[in-house]
Amino acid sequence: MIKIPGSDPVIISQIHSQTAKGVVQETRQMKITREKEREGRKQEYKEKLAKSIRKLNQATQVLDSPLRFEMAEKNGAWLVQIIDGPTNRLLREVSPEKVMDVAGRLQKVLGILVDELI
Repeated sequence: MIKIPGSDPVIISQIHSQTAKGVVQETRQMKITREKEREGRKQEYKEKLAKSIRKLNQATQVLDSPLRFEMAEKNGAWLVQIIDGPTNRLLREVSPEKVMDVAGRLQKVLGILVDELI
C-alpha cells in the first residue's frame, strides 16, 4: 500500500477496501450479464435448429420419405441425427449448420416453386 504523508493509514485502508469491493461487485455483475447473454444465444440457436428440423421432417413427409431428423446433444454440443423411420436405425449424424443450410435451401426452392405456380 502507498503511504501518503499526513494521511491516516486506517482511513486509507478503508478507502482501499471499499474500492476493491466495488470493483469485485462490478466484475461479478458483468460476469452474470455475459452468462445471461450466452444462455440467450444458446436458446436462440436451439430454437433455430429445432425449426430447421421441423421443416426437413415436413418435407420428408410430403416426399413420402422414410427419413426422420432428430436433434440430439452429445458432449455438450448439438447435432442432428438422420434416422431411418421404419427400422428406427441411426443412419448418420450431421452438424446443425449443415441442417440449417439445407433447410434454408429447401425453403428457397419451395418459394420459387410457389412463385412459379402463381
